[in-house]
Amino acid sequence: MDYMYDESGGIKKAFLKLNAESFSTYYDYNPVGQPSRIRQENKHGDVVSDEQLTFDENGHITEVRSLSGARVTYEYDNDYQLRKEKHRNAAGAITLDQSYEYDFLGNRLSKIVGAARTTYTYDKANHLLQQGSLTYTHDHVGNTTSRGDTNFVYNTDRELTEVKRAGATIATYDYNHHGMRTKKVAGSRTEHYYYTGKDLAYITDAQNRIRSSFVRDALGQLMTYTDHTGASPKTYLYVLNHRGDVLGLRDEGGIMVVTYTYDAYGTIIGQTGNGLTGDGRLLREANPFRYASYVYDEETSLYYVQTRYYDADTGRFLTRDIVADTNLYIYADNNPVNFVDPDGRVPIPLIIFLAKAGFKAYTAYSTYKAIKNDPSMKNILLSLMPGGKITRMGGKKILAFAKGNKGVVKAADKKLFRRFDYHFEKHVLGKHGGKKEFRNITRQQYLNRALDLATSRTNSDVVRRTLSGGREATYRHSTKELVIVHNGKDIGTFFKPDKGFKYFQNLK
Repeated sequence: MDYMYDESGGIKKAFLKLNAESFSTYYDYNPVGQPSRIRQENKHGDVVSDEQLTFDENGHITEVRSLSGARVTYEYDNDYQLRKEKHRNAAGAITLDQSYEYDFLGNRLSKIVGAARTTYTYDKANHLLQQGSLTYTHDHVGNTTSRGDTNFVYNTDRELTEVKRAGATIATYDYNHHGMRTKKVAGSRTEHYYYTGKDLAYITDAQNRIRSSFVRDALGQLMTYTDHTGASPKTYLYVLNHRGDVLGLRDEGGIMVVTYTYDAYGTIIGQTGNGLTGDGRLLREANPFRYASYVYDEETSLYYVQTRYYDADTGRFLTRDIVADTNLYIYADNNPVNFVDPDGRVPIPLIIFLAKAGFKAYTAYSTYKAIKNDPSMKNILLSLMPGGKITRMGGKKILAFAKGNKGVVKAADKKLFRRFDYHFEKHVLGKHGGKKEFRNITRQQYLNRALDLATSRTNSDVVRRTLSGGREATYRHSTKELVIVHNGKDIGTFFKPDKGFKYFQNLK
């Protein structure tokens, strides 16, 4: 995947080649840096997807329109919780009219679909007790232990290890010491999971034969799914929307062979495609990724979100969040249209992923995940979050914060980068004896790329080392870029060393 960026650091164009087919994706932004249109063309210049977004004055999405003319509109309450979603097909006919009501703690009180109303009740600890006629129970630490005739079993780390239905085991799960799921047994099928960083890279069976593999782009977005169960591997291209939902799969000829449709909270409300994998499974079921690019478990209808399991039907996680908040169970602060939760910990605005406009907020979130393993990182987090507080921010406030970071580099931004002007002039303009290794990028883009690398997760492309004097070096193989952070607080330099990875290895 190749990218072109605009002057403010937002993606302008992405190019992907899949065997004989290729696709170009174009991004348009509104004046405050929010993506207003995402259009994809094939190698012949034919538009194969076109998503247009409309926002209100506070930056929240109010309408999403697709190439076919189908559209979804959204309404919010005074706390910017999703109040109503209405889906219309290309002819304008309503296909889903769904509303929500919440209490003052964010618990969903009702979901109204057409004329049908489902009500919810809770105890004082925000435990869900009743969903319509369905009863729930919880253990002493807040884990959901039953949902109707389905029972959930956990280990001492609050990880889901077994699911039973009517007393019979339907699935078991194993995890590594990092808490990542490594194995699932569901019926006669065994799957082992292997990761690059925290991204699922491939799946093997009980005999350790690769059954599926996945490729992501430099931004971590899903690109391709390869089925290895036939006589020869077969690769499919993921089709994603603006928030990372998997809308379908294209074959190597560019034909859409699988489609998925969701409501705002991720319930699958439609799917098509009768194609089979090499071993005879429905392709639409064999593909593990769905809403928000989460892994979907067919046997439980739950999403695996790394640290927790998410039930889209209730808009809640099965277990409590480890980050303190008013309500430890709700998904995306009841605003799934504008927020996404990457790993079950903290919901963050979609604008951050899409436009890089809220880069400081994204950096803060990325750094937050490192705090548990490196307390010294708390300093840089405090410098990035408004008011120096590690808290969740209301939807209205955080979107305004993200939007406010579009444009020129402010003095507060430069404080994160020691002698920013000097390094920009040296490595971009070629002054001070520099070699001008970064060409045709703006000051904001230079800062963004430095911050991005400093907070990137380690994987096969990104490596990190601890140096003397409280410094930390991070190197990206694909771009040959190096950043050095001092005392977990600010950036000392960002450049492309002549000797590349060897230079990184020799740092002391």
